[in-house]
Amino acid sequence: MSLFGIAWRTIRQRLLTSLLTSLSLALGVALVVATLVTGGVVKQAFESGSGLGYNMIVGAKGSPLQLVLNSVYLISKPIENISWDFYQQFLPAAQRPDGTDGTFAASTKTAVPICMGDYFRGFRVIGTNTAYFDRLTIGAGEPFRFVSGRNFRDEEFYGSVLGATVAANLGLRVGDAFAPTHGADDGKVHDPFTVTGVLARTDTPVDRGVFVNMEGFYLQDGHAKPLDGDDESDRRKTGSAAGLAGHEPLPFEQREVTALLLDTASLPGLPAELTAMGLRTAINEG
Repeated sequence: MSLFGIAWRTIRQRLLTSLLTSLSLALGVALVVATLVTGGVVKQAFESGSGLGYNMIVGAKGSPLQLVLNSVYLISKPIENISWDFYQQFLPAAQRPDGTDGTFAASTKTAVPICMGDYFRGFRVIGTNTAYFDRLTIGAGEPFRFVSGRNFRDEEFYGSVLGATVAANLGLRVGDAFAPTHGADDGKVHDPFTVTGVLARTDTPVDRGVFVNMEGFYLQDGHAKPLDGDDESDRRKTGSAAGLAGHEPLPFEQREVTALLLDTASLPGLPAELTAMGLRTAINEG
């Protein structure tokens, strides 16, 4: 009897055992393939958030993973806020009210603040300033591109920029207005913002972001740090500054930010990566 004949006879005699063995092998191979495919998808998703023009994220003490998921990938919940005074320690003299360099200014090329806490129809709302799209980049140093409109201006307190996915899914265009909600989609409805620009697709988490001028973000209910004797209505009174649509900026002492996106500078004799390591140590020790 041939070898194949002996094998076939053995399989017939032990049919149930043979079927179970074959099924186990098939499931094992399928599990390995699924693991490899899932790992590749997850890796691609995380790599899509890299190369956004910054090499350090600064936030409140807590889980570093949660900070990255919240600030870069626009998922998870914010940890805690950091003070406006701490943010200003990364700014040069020209951007500080006292006219002196911040403690970490020499090690910082760009510091972009972001504020979290609001949503619009399932998408995360991010309060920031014009530097997010003017100074940060995507890919190999490529600037953000707009398929329509432009970045909001500093004086446009209620201006906003939409990621490509947000604009496509919600059907919003330049000139349209929308009202974010506080904390969740069923939270308190805020004042409306106007779309000034729609970004080209970046294949990064930015595509899923609703970016609003942080000046308008701060003027919404629940976004100001309370002070003794603070009256919510006092912060929304008509101001005298030209071009601010009848609103005064929120005082600095009532401001907080969720995180800072930093592009570190290259100090003399040191590459930006080593500067970032030294800056991280200085921040943690402080």
